[in-house]
Amino acid sequence: MWCWRIGDVYAKGPNLMSDAVDDAALAAASACRTNGDLGGAVRALKRALKSAPEQARLWNELGLAQEDNNQASDAAVSYRRALALQPRSADFANNLGNALRALDESQAALQAYREAAEFAPSAPQAHTNIGDVLQAGGEIEQAVKAYHAALDVDPRYIPARYLLACVELMRGRPEVALEHAQRCLDVDPFAPDVLALKVIVLRELGRDGEAKVLCDVERFVHEVMLSPPPGYGHIRRFNRALEAYILERSNLTRDPYKASTRGGRHSDDLMLNPTGPALELRQMLQQAFGEYAQSLPRDADHPFLSRPIDRVQLVAQANILDSGGFLIPHVHPHAWVSGAYYLRIPKEIKSDGGSRAGWIRFGGASDEIRPVREPEFHYVRPREGMLLLFPSYFYHATVPFSAKKHRMSLGVDVIAA
Repeated sequence: MWCWRIGDVYAKGPNLMSDAVDDAALAAASACRTNGDLGGAVRALKRALKSAPEQARLWNELGLAQEDNNQASDAAVSYRRALALQPRSADFANNLGNALRALDESQAALQAYREAAEFAPSAPQAHTNIGDVLQAGGEIEQAVKAYHAALDVDPRYIPARYLLACVELMRGRPEVALEHAQRCLDVDPFAPDVLALKVIVLRELGRDGEAKVLCDVERFVHEVMLSPPPGYGHIRRFNRALEAYILERSNLTRDPYKASTRGGRHSDDLMLNPTGPALELRQMLQQAFGEYAQSLPRDADHPFLSRPIDRVQLVAQANILDSGGFLIPHVHPHAWVSGAYYLRIPKEIKSDGGSRAGWIRFGGASDEIRPVREPEFHYVRPREGMLLLFPSYFYHATVPFSAKKHRMSLGVDVIAA
């Protein structure tokens, strides 16, 4: 499921005092977000709205903060308040559509997106969101028209062309899908979701050798056993300290919208103002990623090996899966390198008898990509203290498992800054 925000340039109103309230509230909310305090951002905006309830912009920002905090129902209310004050805002209408999709109200979301497209016909995001809703509902031909409407506005708009490529693959036209994928890569050679799609399309066309050049699991997936920081003695002791830190200090959300977690909890970014074991983890990950990068050869013809990386940002989020839980097939569309670090592995997974339950699986595709050929899978059994590193465009998932205790891992990303 894909949802894009438009990002209006807001006009300032004549009330200078109200504008000052806007700026102060937005600064406070931004500071909270920077510190990973999404609840604090919501509270800051609510306080501002008590003295400036006529500010449409603040209502919209509150909706964005609530949506990021997995409060889609509250976000929809806030977007509607913003629209009541500024009825023809494409941004507000598009954001309302996103919140309604999170609530599985597809028809209401479709109406909001159509209004956004009417208010701002030159913005490709609303047209793309319309197509995505229609495609999810099986209205393929209408979805194609919506994607083309987005591309008529901006032929270089990657999300619309990517989804159009997915539709063409679904219709049994992999050659056309490959053309669209390549046009996306002409705009952004390093787009992870498009690279993942290209691998699948190449396999559909029987061009397995080219697909493997891009997605060679044996070459690019590295396994590292991390050593404990000084004072812990054993990696298990460090993992238990880190687990306690996450359970006590992180904002854990069950099956958050837009995340890959199913049957478990997902944390916020542990790398925002880390302390104690999270700070030590950052140092461990930085060293491991640095060694991984040094081990990679330079290849000007390879989209992963040719990417210039000057500065990076590290992100780490916990996935706590209960019995029966799993991660759906996904890529990390904003990262360069991704990883999985394992803190706790139930004994049922350790003593797996061949079912590969609880293992990480490379290969497959997301719901909007439906290849005909049987995918090739590569499985790795997780071990406590193990860090797997791989290109962010490698599809990966977790095989469902049954156990008495939870399975805990970290999804880690290196993002080019």
